[in-house]
Order: sequence, then structure tokens, then C-alpha cells
Amino acid sequence: MQNLTATLRIRRLELAASAYGLLFSLTRNRRFFDRKIKTGILLLSLLGLAASAEGQATGHPTKKAKRSKAATAKKDTASSDEAVFCYAVEMMPAYKGGTDSLFAFLARNTRYPQSGIENKKEGTVYVQFTIDSLGRVVNPRILKGIDPDFDAEALRVVRLMPPWIPGELLGKKANTDYTMPIKFRLTDVKK
Repeated sequence: MQNLTATLRIRRLELAASAYGLLFSLTRNRRFFDRKIKTGILLLSLLGLAASAEGQATGHPTKKAKRSKAATAKKDTASSDEAVFCYAVEMMPAYKGGTDSLFAFLARNTRYPQSGIENKKEGTVYVQFTIDSLGRVVNPRILKGIDPDFDAEALRVVRLMPPWIPGELLGKKANTDYTMPIKFRLTDVKK
């Protein structure tokens, strides 16, 4: 019964952390959510450790322990240290060379859509993507777009990005969602 209670607490905290992560990515007031997310992650970690220790003490492995045994038995191309996925990490992913290098990459590789030039359209496309535990940019998606041509160009540029330095949580590489605005301004168009 206690194991079930701990599992329910973990599920509730996972849902809360997921909701905070979504709000975190969509809001501009990130300081408020940063504190709540760190607290949630700490509680999740403690409850997860308590549940697995309780399962080992009673001789009944938890579902998570059963899944991890099955995952390590497969041993595809994954390393023995499985990556953790989270919305907030201790060390955020970083573009190799820093933000100046990132902005230079975006300026060098972004092509202003012809339809935007003709219609004199400007705006900002918000792209969210995941930096995996190897630093690769995966699963780019548009959070807020302005036009299909602009959205397609933003996705194209994000897919071109070289590997990043991955984020870390508790000393392990972590898959981390990252949201980036890509601004399209007519003044930046090369004639």
C-alpha cells in the first residue's frame, strides 16, 4: 500500500512538473517557474529514490525497476547511463561558441522568404526543440509562427544547427527542451 502511495505521489509530481514545464516555455516570467520546477524535480528525485528503496526492501521491484532491467537487457545503441528528460536542468544546454556564435550562425544561414519580402511581412517565429544527451538538435516544432513560409525557414535553420553541449541534471546528460525565437526583419535582408 505504501508503494502505491509513493507511486501516486510520483505521478502527481510528474504531471505538475510537466505542467510547469509547459508554462515555463510559454511565459516570459521565468523566475517564478524556475523556483517551482527545481523544487518539483528535487521532490521527484527523493520520492523516486524512496519508492525504489522500499521496493528493494520488500523484495518487490517497482515498475520503474522492472522497465529499467528490460531496457538494459536490450542494450541497443544506448549507453549504460540512460539519459534523463526534463524541462529544467542544473546546467542548461549551450551552443558551442556561445550566444554570439549562435546569432552569427542564424544570421549566416537564415534566408528571408521571398513572399515575406513581397508582402513586407516581419515577425518572430518561436521554435522549440530538444537537445538530446549527445547534444543533437531533435524534434524541432513551431510554438508560435507567423506564416507557413517563415515557419518552414525557421525549422530548416534549426535542423541545420551543429551539435550543442547537452544539459546536465544530477551529473548526467539530460534531454532538454529549448525554445528559441527567430526574428525576421526586413532591415536584415541583403539586397
